Amino acid sequence: MGLSRHPGAQGRGLRTPLTFEKRTSSVQDGVDVKSLHAKIGELTLENDFLEGALTKAGLLSAKR
Repeated sequence: MGLSRHPGAQGRGLRTPLTFEKRTSSVQDGVDVKSLHAKIGELTLENDFLEGALTKAGLLSAKR
């Protein structure tokens, strides 16, 4: 979903309503959103696993 302001209002501090562009496809601007979500999930699992392993080994403090 894209957000945009009226072109004449930029830089002048004028308040104008935002306009919303509705996109119906899961592929936006050549980007496959499903594959990006899958990659984010994969990286999250890897980070959680490594954080647990390093904490258990004493190489990472419990505080973040």
